[in-house]
Amino acid sequence: MGEVDAAIVRPSRDLEVLSGLPNVGAWSQVRPSEVVDVLEALARTRRYVVVNVASRLEDVGRGGRSRYGISRAVVSEASVLVGVGPATPVGVTRLLGWVTDVRAMNPGAPVYLVVNRAPRDAFRRAELEQEIRRTFEPERVSFLPHDPRVEAAAWSGDIVAYGPYIKAVGEVAVTIAPPASSTTQVRRAAGTRHSRSPVIAR
Repeated sequence: MGEVDAAIVRPSRDLEVLSGLPNVGAWSQVRPSEVVDVLEALARTRRYVVVNVASRLEDVGRGGRSRYGISRAVVSEASVLVGVGPATPVGVTRLLGWVTDVRAMNPGAPVYLVVNRAPRDAFRRAELEQEIRRTFEPERVSFLPHDPRVEAAAWSGDIVAYGPYIKAVGEVAVTIAPPASSTTQVRRAAGTRHSRSPVIAR
């Protein structure tokens, strides 16, 4: 309800946050098209809009509404797709399953994959990347290290303090959305709508 900007929280000078649904039952009260409208409003005045859609993308209908319809709509409209998974064999398998789902919904958007809590050992990282690329060739595979600062920030509800994790995230961000001096038109939907700002679904 009301203006989009009035619902935004600004935890730091360079970060604005708009929270999602307050509980799991609220999905049935919101239409996917309404969420897409909000994202388009944000993209008109922001350089980048990053949307966390979690991992469930199944087409499950209920009373005319799709259980994961909002996530599916965001993925379908996104300019860039970012998959994040843990550095385990099961994590990689689920990440590749996610790739299959998003590719069916949005075949044109570039896909970046990020392996979280990655081992320091270069050999094990290479094994993980090789397994990913054996099945799918993303724009890039990136690795985020384990950093206790992330858990500390989660407990305190604060922004993660600078350390190895933040440094690695910064490198991923520059790879996906490099600083640009030009206002290149970015594909938003099936070849019809365009915006100056990409919507990045992760």
